[in-house]
Amino acid sequence: MAALRRSASLWRLDRWSTGFGRIGAMKQQLCDQTAWRSSVGIERNRGFAGLGEFIPRKEIFSSAFAIPWRGLATARQVKMDFYMSSPGLIAEKYRPPPPPLPFFQRWFTRQGWRLKKKYLMDMLKTAYCLAKLRKKHKGYNQKVFYREATDLYKEINKLSAAGDLGKLRRLVTEHFFSVIKNQIKQRQAAYSRVHWEMVGQIKLMRTLQGRLIGIDRKDLDNAFVQITLRIQSNQIFAAYDKNNNIIKGDLEKPLLVEDIWIFEKHLTRPDSTWRLCGQLNF
Repeated sequence: MAALRRSASLWRLDRWSTGFGRIGAMKQQLCDQTAWRSSVGIERNRGFAGLGEFIPRKEIFSSAFAIPWRGLATARQVKMDFYMSSPGLIAEKYRPPPPPLPFFQRWFTRQGWRLKKKYLMDMLKTAYCLAKLRKKHKGYNQKVFYREATDLYKEINKLSAAGDLGKLRRLVTEHFFSVIKNQIKQRQAAYSRVHWEMVGQIKLMRTLQGRLIGIDRKDLDNAFVQITLRIQSNQIFAAYDKNNNIIKGDLEKPLLVEDIWIFEKHLTRPDSTWRLCGQLNF
């Protein structure tokens, strides 16, 4: 009777094995202990002893459609999450607004209304970006972000002056790291060493615009936030030659410096941090 049951089970297997070969080829593997990985990333590690007793009557495991295999093996689906560390480009470079038009041109010409429309769209884009950032990152506020941006501004300038590429790598994006690396090489070729320090606190920090960038506009799980800041501070810069003489700058005269930096952060990953992804010069 056991043999008859096994034959009946194999006959049912033959009915359901379309696309996997005839039953004659499978009979030779009944007692082999095998392990293989299917093409859709599902691992199966069990033996085939007593196959006729474990094959279900109504369904057979199909690697093409990932149907669960009940009784014969425990199916484990491997899920892999892929994400970008940085898009490697600027979503939209900030452009300073043009000089204000006279009252008549501002309200009664196409140029004036075109500028008003652009100004309104820029405001809406920034508001949308910041709203998504607040929604995805609980506890985000402007004060906390400005504090983090100030610390990054000081640390990146100090490390850049010292030429410490190892520590700079974790504070900037991969694309901008190659840019700042070339800047450091050019400076080291011209000067023996440089000195940089910020005098006092940041005098002005203002958000110019915020933008979202990603592969798919509908997929916010892989989107990035890029916020452009205007930063003003008093700085001391001095460049030395091989004889330790100052050939550029002055240690006694601070300069008012304005920088426009773009900071980037992943929108949804909780472990992401702000990094510098670009600088703008006007």
